[in-house]
Amino acid sequence: MSGPAKPALLILAGGKGTRLATLDSTRPKPMVLVAGKPFLHWLVDFYRRQGYRDFIFSTGHLAEVVESYDWDARFPGATFASVRETTPLGPGGAVRMIFEKCQLDAAWVLNGDTLLPQPLPAVDPRHEAIYSVLEKDQLFDATPNLVVEGELVVAERAGGHYFDGGAVYVTNRAVARYQGPVPCSIHGLLKPAMDARRVGFGVVPGTCYDIGTPERYKRFESFIKDFSKC
Repeated sequence: MSGPAKPALLILAGGKGTRLATLDSTRPKPMVLVAGKPFLHWLVDFYRRQGYRDFIFSTGHLAEVVESYDWDARFPGATFASVRETTPLGPGGAVRMIFEKCQLDAAWVLNGDTLLPQPLPAVDPRHEAIYSVLEKDQLFDATPNLVVEGELVVAERAGGHYFDGGAVYVTNRAVARYQGPVPCSIHGLLKPAMDARRVGFGVVPGTCYDIGTPERYKRFESFIKDFSKC
């Protein structure tokens, strides 16, 4: 028998990629080609292999590049939707808009330029949000930014205990708590839930890969060439 359906993946895919403009200024950052395919293709491929089938792209800058890619043909059996940001909302504001528009109960929110090459942590129903976190000795050139107390994330700031790995499970209960201004970050969106001590975390072994700088791009390119052989 198959297990319970996996939650949707809400992927933030509207980044400009200013520091990658020398590689390709005609694409949003998640659609920059790596080993012949967009980074976002590799991200979807990884999660399809884990059994995820429902993908929602939050688009903005050069949205048509994401929307025109032949996702259905390349990933049969999966469903794809795009929600375009027409005014600047920030990542947190975009997540809130999509939760309302798509009437989501919960979703994993992923950075569209980051791949965490390990299974996502188990979902604990006691929490309204759950961060996937990395230990500081597993980081490439980043610094810990999540402050924890026991099993809870209580703040996001420099000098934290763990690093946000670019994947956070979010429920509509956490989203509904936020009544602040937009644009806002994903951490800003979740701050009321943190203050209410409703945000947990799961430590993910290994490291993460992203393409935020030319150096990180080269690091991911080396990784994906081995991954694509599997």
